Amino acid sequence: MKTTIYIAMLALFFSLFSCEEKEPISGLIYRKTFITAYLEPEYFWTEKVDSGVKFTLRGNVITSGDAYKKLSEKYNDLSYNRNTLDRPRRALSDGLRKIKVETIKPFDATHPADSDISDLIECQYISFCDYIRSEYQKEGEDDEQDLELFGYTLDEGAKLLKEDLQNINYDNTQLMTEDFVLTFKKEPEEKGVYRFILTLQTQDKEINKVFEYEF
Repeated sequence: MKTTIYIAMLALFFSLFSCEEKEPISGLIYRKTFITAYLEPEYFWTEKVDSGVKFTLRGNVITSGDAYKKLSEKYNDLSYNRNTLDRPRRALSDGLRKIKVETIKPFDATHPADSDISDLIECQYISFCDYIRSEYQKEGEDDEQDLELFGYTLDEGAKLLKEDLQNINYDNTQLMTEDFVLTFKKEPEEKGVYRFILTLQTQDKEINKVFEYEF
């Protein structure tokens, strides 16, 4: 009798264990490619953050079809083939040629009104380029607080990059996300609210926006 009860309990245990093993992990989805969408920038909006001004690009989003397939092939994002968090991962469809900021009123002695002050600004942004080029291998760890500013703490492929704004170019903006933060490395000679013109150049268009920042 005891042997029969023992065998029954053992069978029940293995049955429960087997069911638990087969249950899928919540929040995961199988994907062949890492990038889930590509963005063709058309405009952007701004948000004041502690470290500077955050810009978010918006425009046409490509998630499927021939255009998505061609972009996946262009960036060799073809063999991710794993379970990942079920969340969007957007990248620009192409690199940026340039980002510049011009001051509307005089900033300091060497930057008069209507002059380019990109040499005084640092640009922070997220890129998936190195992760995909390395065949989806994560190298090192970024500061989680910096990644949190962009909302990418859960993405193993997100890499935080920092460049002087005047050094932004087509090569170092490959597969960047739609967000970037501009921080001033120097304050103006006089305190107050300043207005600036931000210009973003893509392969085929130029996008402009006026924004304010108080020093």
